[in-house]
Amino acid sequence: MTQLLYPNGNDVTHTTKEAVASAILYQTYDRLRGAGPTGRIIYREKPSRVIHTQHLLPRRQPSSVAVTYAEKDDVTSPVHIGTAGLTFQIADRTHAAITVGIRACIYLRMLPSAADLLAAKVVFRLSKNARSIILRHRREALKRAEDENRAVLGEEGRKSPKWLEIKNRVTEEAEGSALLELGIAGAILQSPTRQDVLVSILAEGDEEPTSDDPAVEEEQDTAAEAPASDQPDNGLSDTAIDADEQTVQTTAAGDGDTLKAFEFAVGPGDANAPPDALIEREQIPQKWLRVPVDLGEFRIDLSLSAPEIDRDLAAFNAEMMRRIEAVIDAWQADNDPTVGGLLWGFPGGRGTQSRTITPADVVGWDQSLAGLRTNRRVARPTIIPVLEYENLEDPLHPDERTVRIILANESDLLDAKLALARETDSTLYQVEMSVAFDPGVHRPIRLDRIAPSYRYNRYLAHDALGINCGVRRRGLTDATVLETTSLPVYYQPLIRQFDLPTPPNFDALGSNDGGLGIVRGLLVAFDDWLRTASPRSCDIRA
Repeated sequence: MTQLLYPNGNDVTHTTKEAVASAILYQTYDRLRGAGPTGRIIYREKPSRVIHTQHLLPRRQPSSVAVTYAEKDDVTSPVHIGTAGLTFQIADRTHAAITVGIRACIYLRMLPSAADLLAAKVVFRLSKNARSIILRHRREALKRAEDENRAVLGEEGRKSPKWLEIKNRVTEEAEGSALLELGIAGAILQSPTRQDVLVSILAEGDEEPTSDDPAVEEEQDTAAEAPASDQPDNGLSDTAIDADEQTVQTTAAGDGDTLKAFEFAVGPGDANAPPDALIEREQIPQKWLRVPVDLGEFRIDLSLSAPEIDRDLAAFNAEMMRRIEAVIDAWQADNDPTVGGLLWGFPGGRGTQSRTITPADVVGWDQSLAGLRTNRRVARPTIIPVLEYENLEDPLHPDERTVRIILANESDLLDAKLALARETDSTLYQVEMSVAFDPGVHRPIRLDRIAPSYRYNRYLAHDALGINCGVRRRGLTDATVLETTSLPVYYQPLIRQFDLPTPPNFDALGSNDGGLGIVRGLLVAFDDWLRTASPRSCDIRA
């Protein structure tokens, strides 16, 4: 047996420890923001539910009927960030410029492939009519079984240990007779696609399909809004919940009062798939592709007047929208066999109705894809990024000005019931802003004075303050460029020992040159250490 030994921490260099910690940190950070290969394609979930940082959701707008301060002005929350930017100081100069660069990513919905459906099969629930008929047959059969076995069950009734065996036998018989009423062979109950999924309380005397099964409660609002004549029968459905998102509440009760329900998990090529009359049509499983977008650069000429800058800013905001539309157009025309929009673009729905599928569609998915790719209108998001710029006087420093630059996502917040809300995503992901200064323009921000006993200096100076993000310098080579980050990290400066070329010698220090030779050697050693020491950076989050 191999013996596992922990390494001696003293034998591992500090650089190695720092590198391992940094690698773990940045891998976790990339997963949280959807960067790298793991976030290129997201399956079975909407990206906004998987990605947790460095993204801008559509900005909430204050309500027109707001009364309280929170309703009027507090339109952001820690879980709904619609803006990001930074605030910094500049010298009060007119013959200089600031350049703002913006990059981001968007997600476009695709059709899943057969391999995707094999990896995670589509789950089909019983239809409302089938649920109602099956539950009615179960209820009647259990009522008869309880009456016929009163002598066996005794006073305990359904709470008797013998009731479970009776219930299971009667339930199976009742399900078979219910399927016969539906005109379906009972052999479907032995299909390998069947799976038991929930425990449902039977309400005595209630045969309405929306009351028999707690799983249907989520559909009541949608079904009530649309008349029966409007219910889709052409592959479109207004059900807003994907198959993998269906949640069923279970109630703890004795076995004597509960019955198991079932559903079907179907994949391409499966045999004995359930007939359409038995199940509800389901949404096509979600699949999203990450597409990078360069939103361009905006040059702010400080010599221009405020109306002139506003005019240029409006033109830049329109250019950002054109760039996003051009990226979507290019993807929709891309004939890449695996991710190109020409083959895999998702067909858009109408109103609250989205394209849905049956078990037969899943079994022959290659043929279904051929039908979905003909005569379709590809779903595409409408994303509206808006750059906001403010140049304000500094009341404390007449020779400086305070600049605030914010990127906002002004896309519409869509009702979750709309097909467009399920088929598109208007969020901006991996948002990065950079601000480049002409030489001599940038000034550090000095925060309020602090107690001298806390630090050696009396003020804290920062390059900029982040708005819903952090700010860092790009590096030693681009010291005049600031950029936003969602991972503010402070690196503590390290004190490292280094060997002296020659030990101190008091006789040499008392010589005619005053020991300058020794001092020169110390300076050379210190300079060598500075050259080999890794650079440190500091990110500040406001």
